[in-house]
Amino acid sequence: ELYSFFKFNFFRIAQENSYMYRGHPDVSWLSDKRIIHRAQITKDVLPHTRDAFSLCIQNKATIEVDLIVLKDHKIVVGRKEQLAEWMGCREGEVSNMTWLELREKIESKGYISARQIMFLNEFLDYIHGRIPVLLEVKSDDYEETSKQNVGLVNRLVEIVQKYIRQHISINSSGRIAIHSANSCILKMIRKKNCMIPIGQISLDFSKGRYSGVPSEVKKHHKEKKYFDDVIPDFMTYAIEDVENEEIEAECKKYGIPLIGWTVKDKNMQQYAERFCNNIIIEGAESYI
Repeated sequence: ELYSFFKFNFFRIAQENSYMYRGHPDVSWLSDKRIIHRAQITKDVLPHTRDAFSLCIQNKATIEVDLIVLKDHKIVVGRKEQLAEWMGCREGEVSNMTWLELREKIESKGYISARQIMFLNEFLDYIHGRIPVLLEVKSDDYEETSKQNVGLVNRLVEIVQKYIRQHISINSSGRIAIHSANSCILKMIRKKNCMIPIGQISLDFSKGRYSGVPSEVKKHHKEKKYFDDVIPDFMTYAIEDVENEEIEAECKKYGIPLIGWTVKDKNMQQYAERFCNNIIIEGAESYI
């Protein structure tokens, strides 16, 4: 038990702003710079591509990218709808492909080079600690015991912990965190007792949006139960709902930053900055 404790908490203990001292791992870096949605800092590059990542590295930008899981359990950087468009297939087909099948399909379509798409290990090797990264986990599975979620969380934690050991130091710009709308995934990561910062993505479900989300999940968000069972290190909240006294109060109570998603113009940015510690922005080139 003692070995296990030091194995998972060594890096926390080594940092002044760690979980052991303040109740959360250091997430102050999440408020330093505007976060670039899908790493698309300019419309001249496609989102979630090698070219987009390269340009963000050149500009020393903080980026947010999506993660999806394929049939062979590879974790890929990208969105299902975007990949489906590039392959000329239905969105539902993406998860049923292997990494090799996906690359071959993209290459055969010819819209972009398959080299532009990366799986998570490859992406993190490419980033190489040069810029901060926020990973969004996409999952519609809300069962902690499901084989799919157990496998996903185990692989994700292993990959990110390895990245942290290799690239993160107290003065490093290569910080990394995970956020998700799926509280189940976040709870499973929290139970790993690892030093990976995690954030809860949420919104005001009382407004009747996202009809496909299960009622029990909506109830969980409406009642803000994630503050007790996930214990998030930061909140990522829908920008149209961010003027919310309860969310502001809870974030202040727990001492965690509030990040607004997704800002798409200068007016929205000015509005969001009244309530948020930071924002995730889209179309950054026009107003960053």
